[in-house]
Amino acid sequence: MKEFDFESLRAGENAQNMLTELEWDDELGGVSFRDETVHGIKRQNISVRTVVFERCVFTDCSFCRCRFDRVLFLNCDLSNVNFTECSFHKVEWVDCKLLGADFAEGNFFTVKFSESNCQYMNISAVKLRDTDFEKCNLESAEFVNCKFFSVSFFECALSQTEFAHTSLKNVDLRSCVIRGMRTGISELKGAVVTSSQIFELSHLLGVVVKN
Repeated sequence: MKEFDFESLRAGENAQNMLTELEWDDELGGVSFRDETVHGIKRQNISVRTVVFERCVFTDCSFCRCRFDRVLFLNCDLSNVNFTECSFHKVEWVDCKLLGADFAEGNFFTVKFSESNCQYMNISAVKLRDTDFEKCNLESAEFVNCKFFSVSFFECALSQTEFAHTSLKNVDLRSCVIRGMRTGISELKGAVVTSSQIFELSHLLGVVVKN
């Protein structure tokens, strides 16, 4: 994951105004924003490159079919933001609130979510390559019809998380809480789990475990 150099970016004057001024295929880049609230922005087909958002709150916002490249979201609230059909390259979310954020039909390439609240997040029909989830709460999130290419979960909460029509082959779940995870036998084939986690998944096999 790319290291971000805060000092090299100029301070953005106003995130709300700068995003409002963007039109189809415009680009926002080389700036950082701190302690701002962005409300009601609806944009399509814009590019956001080499930008840092720190302690920013996004409400009632939609970024459809947009491109995010080398972007850092640090301690931001992006709950319920619409990111459908967006592409993310070298993007990182750190200590963010992403409740209900919608990433459906997007593309992730070298991205990372760390120490973030991702409950109810929608990651359906997404292609994920070199994507890491570290110490995130992913309870009740949805990974439906996804394609995983080198995806990792480390110390994540996956209770009630849905993995439907998404292969978990070679995905290491040993450090995660998986009780109540919603998936199927075919999706679990090849996943890496502990012996105790096998008991937690026994209901998927239709068996009753007794000592």
